[in-house]
Amino acid sequence: MSILVTFQFIVLYFIILQFYPFKIVELKEFKITDKQVKAGDMLNFNLEFVKNYSFKGDIQWFFVDGIYYLLPNNGSVYKNIGLSSSKRKLFIPKNLPPDTYIIHVDISYKITPFRQVNYVWQSNSFEVIK
Repeated sequence: MSILVTFQFIVLYFIILQFYPFKIVELKEFKITDKQVKAGDMLNFNLEFVKNYSFKGDIQWFFVDGIYYLLPNNGSVYKNIGLSSSKRKLFIPKNLPPDTYIIHVDISYKITPFRQVNYVWQSNSFEVIK
């Protein structure tokens, strides 16, 4: 009897993981503070978000001007639960063509082997000059 009850709880747990509408992170602010930056310099921006669950995520950063330029500092996200607010810097590659860009961020959290929750964040625009 206890094996049956245990099995039912395990099945219920996996059903919840599969269908519960998790809100893992909530973006509060993603704002570029530099309107113009030279290629080869650092871009300043503010990032504030709330993390509600401790799932590990994978992150990819892009510069976008119609073409997606993948940034090399991609990896995993292990932030603690709670509010994260910081002023950050991002290196602008010297070979990035002059244009108006946004920063595009893709974050993926794997909840179960069969479920993934994705978030897309986009900044305001900024200009890269020579």
